[in-house]
Amino acid sequence: MNTDQFENLTRRLASFGGSRRSLLHWAGVLALPGLHALESPAIRAAGVPDPHCAAPPGLVSAYGANRLGQRFKAPHTGKLTRATIYAASASAANTDAYLIEIRTTTRRGKPGKTVLASTQVNNIVKPPIGQTTPVIADFTPGARVKRGRRYALVITGVGGVMATPRTNNETGCAGVLFEGRGGSKFAKVNDIDVVFDTVVTQA
Repeated sequence: MNTDQFENLTRRLASFGGSRRSLLHWAGVLALPGLHALESPAIRAAGVPDPHCAAPPGLVSAYGANRLGQRFKAPHTGKLTRATIYAASASAANTDAYLIEIRTTTRRGKPGKTVLASTQVNNIVKPPIGQTTPVIADFTPGARVKRGRRYALVITGVGGVMATPRTNNETGCAGVLFEGRGGSKFAKVNDIDVVFDTVVTQA
């Protein structure tokens, strides 16, 4: 919606009575379906939500291993600059650390050896029972991803720590979870996905 269309809309609404402030409010609401047309390059550069797996309602479930790989498909092309998982358990000393990576996948769909982005998150706070601690990985400059391609979010406990992120064992998230079995080997874990969120910056 351009400026002239917006002014025409407010004039039409004015014919039904009401203050200009309330008219601007309703005009803004009516304009929402076309809001993407007003999106500036600066807004796009801030990033958009990308693949994610929502937490199911109810009790917190988790899966623990030294290394986990959550496969996902990228809905957008750009740079994946942030990934968030939710630690369901950590040591009482709050000294746990996770190495979080974005990797390519093999032809068979398992997490591959090529690392596109990597960062280590230290001093993960142990959450109260039944709660989780957000573990936010900011990648600089980010992992280049292409729409429709498969990638893997790989979580490794540093120094022998067991990574224990919250999982979705109920609704599924159209992804696949793998457990590391030493070296670069991964084995599929059935009917479980890691709960996670990602952000992609569209250039």
